[in-house]
Amino acid sequence: MTLPEIYCLYNRARGVELVSPEDLYKACNIKSDGEICNSISTYIKNNGNNNTKGFNAIEISKGLKIPVVLVNEYLKIAEYSGLICRDETIEGIYYYDNLFNSITFDG
Repeated sequence: MTLPEIYCLYNRARGVELVSPEDLYKACNIKSDGEICNSISTYIKNNGNNNTKGFNAIEISKGLKIPVVLVNEYLKIAEYSGLICRDETIEGIYYYDNLFNSITFDG
């Protein structure tokens, strides 16, 4: 399957929030899902010390130089994997390092 065919099929399936050809090309050269989720988690850990507000998808996108559409998908994977956690407020959704993983329970 050629890249133009993938582009057409992908955008046809999405219907809305279409991906640009440039973003799709960049996505083909990106690391695996696990590596990107770890990169997002590491970015939040390393840059979150002075940021009590957390990070939204746009800030992470700018910091990692990954399109926002892809960051949103990887944030879902990272959250489901337990690497990060989110806080939904009226101001938006903010992501934090998941400190719950470091807690040990004696039982």
